[in-house]
Amino acid sequence: MGISLDDLHNKNNMRHFALLIRKAKNIDIHFWSMGFWPIVVIVLLVIIFILPAYWSVINLISCEGG
Repeated sequence: MGISLDDLHNKNNMRHFALLIRKAKNIDIHFWSMGFWPIVVIVLLVIIFILPAYWSVINLISCEGG
């Protein structure tokens, strides 16, 4: 009644998947901390600064034309 080869194979697979999942989590955390926040900051800056200027230019052009 010892450990069968299937049990060893399953344990190795589980260890392998655990390592893969751990690596994937590290990549995810790295992406969210390094890649996500600069995008958020750029989008916020665009919304805060560029869109009001864009709309004011459109309003000036439409007022002058009318």
